[in-house]
Amino acid sequence: MKRYIKSAIAALLAIVIIISGYLPIVAVGQPSSYDTSYNSGTRDVVCTTLDGTSADAYYNGSYEYDVLSEKSASEIKSALTSLMRTTHTYISSYNDCHYKADRTDCENGDKRVSLIYTSYSATMSQWNGWNREHVWPQSLGGNNTSGGGADLHHIRPSDAVVNSTRGNKKYGNTNGGTAKYGSNPATGYLGGYYNSTYFEPLDNVKGDVARICLYVYVRWGSNWGADSITEVFQSVDVLLEWCALDPVDTWEMGRNEVIEDIQGNRNVFIDYPEYAWLIFDRDVPSNLTTPSGEAAGGNSGSGSGNTGDGTHTHSYTSSVTQPTCTTEGVKTFTCSCGDKYTEKVAATGHSYSGNICTRCGVTIGSGTNPGCTHKNSVIKNKVDANCSTDGYSGDIYCADCDTRLEYGNQIPRNDVHSFGDWEVDQDGKCVKHCVNCDIVISMTMDDLLTTVESDAEKILLLLLLGSGDSLLLDTLAK
Repeated sequence: MKRYIKSAIAALLAIVIIISGYLPIVAVGQPSSYDTSYNSGTRDVVCTTLDGTSADAYYNGSYEYDVLSEKSASEIKSALTSLMRTTHTYISSYNDCHYKADRTDCENGDKRVSLIYTSYSATMSQWNGWNREHVWPQSLGGNNTSGGGADLHHIRPSDAVVNSTRGNKKYGNTNGGTAKYGSNPATGYLGGYYNSTYFEPLDNVKGDVARICLYVYVRWGSNWGADSITEVFQSVDVLLEWCALDPVDTWEMGRNEVIEDIQGNRNVFIDYPEYAWLIFDRDVPSNLTTPSGEAAGGNSGSGSGNTGDGTHTHSYTSSVTQPTCTTEGVKTFTCSCGDKYTEKVAATGHSYSGNICTRCGVTIGSGTNPGCTHKNSVIKNKVDANCSTDGYSGDIYCADCDTRLEYGNQIPRNDVHSFGDWEVDQDGKCVKHCVNCDIVISMTMDDLLTTVESDAEKILLLLLLGSGDSLLLDTLAK
């Protein structure tokens, strides 16, 4: 009898093995499919497969990874430009970047908007506290809010004050820069660090901004003034470092799916982060975690995930112990294998209305500031608005105990530039600068002369620019 039982069990196991070979492999923590109406991904859950996406249909023929990856760096970049440009069928407006944010940047389809840098989840009704962030700053690109300046893959909702502080600083490692916190509605949420040269977002955002800048650089290039990645990044090495440090999560992939549904194209650097290395003629790290799995040795390609060589790929979920007015919170990232790491969440600080904190109920003169009645105040963190950057009225602090008493408000930029005279730069182009911000208008001498009607005005302009006699004579002869 035992012999027959063993035979039956063996036969059953054989059937299970055969059937399992025909069943799809579902990666742990990965969506079985993505919604194209609203972002259905989850923040900080690493994306380890292209299953459930429309990527396979997007990359076909000459655009398959196995074909493209064998080409030279310049050929790969050119092919990716062609792919993302020719499939870009709907050119979004700057308004789209606001009104479609509850589809592209929502969290798990709940229509709240996830703000870049602070990762605060805002409602659309809180629009006065967040705005549209050009991840590649306008003044370092096309100086406009159309084309590359209104591409849904590019523009992200951001806390207004963090956005203002970032300004047009390049992304880079600040090595102990000044911390920048969000304002209403993201009050007390850390948005990154800055110094006089660079802005450094938090680690869980670094990959996002790197892949967005790569998209703008390759999709738009000189058509939107994005001529070099080092216009916006400290170096190529830092960009690649951030790509590896913060791998694609399922929320980023979900955003890619929704935007493809709206405007037709995908950010190839989300599906295949490997291309970030290949377009700069660098070797792709074999331990790189990517949705395609192409980086890891032994992987079979699109949709296989990072399991082909038998090694474990971490897939983290996060939980947060919220901060209080006076104590830091903790964000814990945990993998199914037990590996974990943490990030600090800054204390929010007291927010007083009258003599009572609206967050924790502490009364002035008690708690951490016994005896202080906050009679003397000082304004900190004030940022002046100009023609291209929003300002901030500043936070009110107690001058005696340094308690923050009241948060300031956003000051909208005025969008009115004040340009100086035309000059000739070292490349021979005619330029004029806004005296209040970093906006520059640039054109060739021939194009500039076409904007002037009379010969007398042309001569005056050429004299102002210090042009030689030969150019003056050639202009008069035309």
